[in-house]
Amino acid sequence: MKTSITKELFLILLMLLPIITLGIYYNQLAAEVPTHFNISGEADDWTKKENLWYIMLGLPLFMYLLFKFIPRFDPKKKITTMGSKYYTIQVISSALITALCLFMIFSGVYESISFSKYGHFMLLIFLAVLGNYMQSIKPNYFIGVKTPWTLEDPENWRKTHRFTSRLWMFGCLILFIVAIAIPAYGTKIAIWGVTVLAFVPIAYSFWLHANKKKQEV
Repeated sequence: MKTSITKELFLILLMLLPIITLGIYYNQLAAEVPTHFNISGEADDWTKKENLWYIMLGLPLFMYLLFKFIPRFDPKKKITTMGSKYYTIQVISSALITALCLFMIFSGVYESISFSKYGHFMLLIFLAVLGNYMQSIKPNYFIGVKTPWTLEDPENWRKTHRFTSRLWMFGCLILFIVAIAIPAYGTKIAIWGVTVLAFVPIAYSFWLHANKKKQEV
C-alpha cells in the first residue's frame, strides 16, 4: 500500500505535533498534569510534567507504527484493497491520539480546560467521523467489527458494517445533542452511550448469523 510523500508528511506532522506543543508550553505547565479521568470527567490521576515527554512521543508514535505494520500481518490482504479509505482511517485515529495529547497539555496550562467540559464531545465527534467510513472496511482481522460471524461470512461483514456506520453517525449525533442539553451528566451520557454503540453491532452480527441459520433449516 503506497502513500504519497505529502500524505506521509501529514501523518508525521500529526505524530510530532504533541511533542512540539509540549516544548512550547512546557514552562507554563503545572508541576503535575492530569493524565486520567473518571466516568464523571474528573481527573483522578496525575503525572509529573517531566514524564509528559515520553507520553507525547510514545502514544502518537505507537499509533503511527501500528497502522504501518497492520497491512503486513493481514493474512487475507484485504486491507490493501481499501486504498485511500485505509489512509483516512489512519488519519482519523492519529488525529484522536494527537487531540488527546494536546488536551492533556492544555488542561495543565489552562484551568478552564477540563475533560468534564469538552472531552466527551471530542470522543463523540471521533466516533461519528469513524462511523462514516465503517462501511468501506473490507473483511480483515484488525480493523472493524471482528466477530466470528462477520469473519466467516462476507455478507454478514458487509451488512454489519453498513449498519454500524449509520448507527454510529446518528447515535453520536443524538448523544451530542443530549450531552449539550444536560451538561451536568454530559460525560456519563457520552461514555455509557458509546459503550452501547460499541456492543450493539456485535449483537446485530449475531442476529444476522442466527437468522441466516434459521432460513437454512
